[in-house]
Amino acid sequence: MKLNFTSVGLFLLAASAFTACKSDSPAATTVSEDKTNIQASLDSLSSNLDQLSNGSFFQAEAEFLNINGGVAQDINWADSVFNGFGDVVDDNNVFTDGRFVFSGIVGKYTWNKTSATWTKTTNSTLVALFPSSKTSTTNNCEFGITKYTDQSVTVNGSAIYLPTAANVYLKKDNVQIASLVLGAAYNTSGLPVKASVQLYLKPATTSISAARKADNKYGFAFSIVNENNKANGFSVESDVTFATNVTNYTELSDAVVNSVQLTVSQGKLAVSGTIDVKAITALENSSSSYTTSDINKTIDLAVLYNSQNIGKLKVKDVGDTRGIFIVYKDSTEENTSIYYDSFVSDLKSIYNSNTNVSSVKKALKAQFMKAKVQKLKNKMMFWK
Repeated sequence: MKLNFTSVGLFLLAASAFTACKSDSPAATTVSEDKTNIQASLDSLSSNLDQLSNGSFFQAEAEFLNINGGVAQDINWADSVFNGFGDVVDDNNVFTDGRFVFSGIVGKYTWNKTSATWTKTTNSTLVALFPSSKTSTTNNCEFGITKYTDQSVTVNGSAIYLPTAANVYLKKDNVQIASLVLGAAYNTSGLPVKASVQLYLKPATTSISAARKADNKYGFAFSIVNENNKANGFSVESDVTFATNVTNYTELSDAVVNSVQLTVSQGKLAVSGTIDVKAITALENSSSSYTTSDINKTIDLAVLYNSQNIGKLKVKDVGDTRGIFIVYKDSTEENTSIYYDSFVSDLKSIYNSNTNVSSVKKALKAQFMKAKVQKLKNKMMFWK
């Protein structure tokens, strides 16, 4: 039997979703209260995700494409806007030997509704003014790139340039609804020694970072915070230790993970501990069968509430599969599926709305691939 790792991931997400403020003197909770808190975490997370999917950014994209019933009604109009922008950009000045030259794309680009064309005037940064929908009478949206820098590295024997900093924004009706801030530094082989990305899609800011702590150890962090409910921020922090040093992409592709130290938290609730990946891999590769007891020796994951231990995760046989159980502090236990099954159902209803996130992403991807601006992307070697 194989361990159901999907269940592991869902429960870690679920267990980290409860929101509240930290207390200097945490009060002890009963098991009944712990169960209530875990369930409340899922309810809170579902509510938060619903706010994000109905936030200003995704609603603006749905308006731009006129998405109705999951179908982009104004895709042909959107085609003309994207393709027209690609036509006015002189891509011969934007790339030199595969390097993106920011100065070659700067300018002020303005969409003309009457002629359905773009015009370009001089500017120190890139600014594009366009309407929020086919029926808009003014250019009430603004897209801009205010900064771009890069670094020369050698990857697999070829010299390329990788971005070290970039600032991008999108406004609608003078309100910023999206932004991207990137920062990175690389070794001479092009492997990031530190990198961070902050993506703002109103009302949420997603932050991702990585840092090399040693040649065989990297730290990773992820968080997402809703500006309307900052106390409900979700975060993941982990240290990944490899069996050998990782200093270039060849070593990275062959890298074997030894262990993962993990903390998933939100508010007062957290899952924290270690996973012995090396031991789990050995079990999977073993010619003999292994038991849930063998698996449980490779994981040490505690469930905490307000920094107090309220339980521990373990693997148990459930029919012909294996599930993740929480063992509470009174030694009683439950399958974590009682928490995440309803959460999955809530997610499906959120993302199957009339103007849902998946429809927006699908339409934008199809739109971008058809537009001439894809040619610019193809020339940027670091995208490949």
